[in-house]
Amino acid sequence: TTLFNAALLAGLEVAESHAHSLSVAYVPPSLDAMVSEYSDLRLKNPFSYPIYVLARAGERGVRVSLYGKPTGIRYRTESSILRRISPPPEEVRAGERDCVVRAEKAGIVSESYLCAYDEGGALLSRTRIRRDRYGAVRGIREEAPRGPNAGGEGDEISREGGQKQKIEGEI
Repeated sequence: TTLFNAALLAGLEVAESHAHSLSVAYVPPSLDAMVSEYSDLRLKNPFSYPIYVLARAGERGVRVSLYGKPTGIRYRTESSILRRISPPPEEVRAGERDCVVRAEKAGIVSESYLCAYDEGGALLSRTRIRRDRYGAVRGIREEAPRGPNAGGEGDEISREGGQKQKIEGEI
């Protein structure tokens, strides 16, 4: 994702990119890029001179810088959410305590654009980079049993006189 965005802002051509299946929080929608065994990120240098790539990883993240000759053109990306997709109904499971196992997440249909500006700030072009559909996520919640006998079987309690009585409960 970092290399993808650096390449866009440097004016490189993106020959191949793929969005994550779910939206991510660290960049706007349609400005992410994932690679895997089956997909790749491919960039093309449209300039007549080489581009130098410097990538660094550290405790605070990844930084990618691209170096070449100045062209006088500045690039900016835009992201637009076209539609939100409601998540499926929440799944509720029995558990030992009340907790959220997985938070629900709405899906998104989005587009991204690359805008090119001249030295004076005039818009030269606005080109769609991608249109993506990120999946929605079903929420999962666990609930602890309720009622006087939440543990299942009845509990024995002592009554006056030492007599014990089994108490049954319903959940």
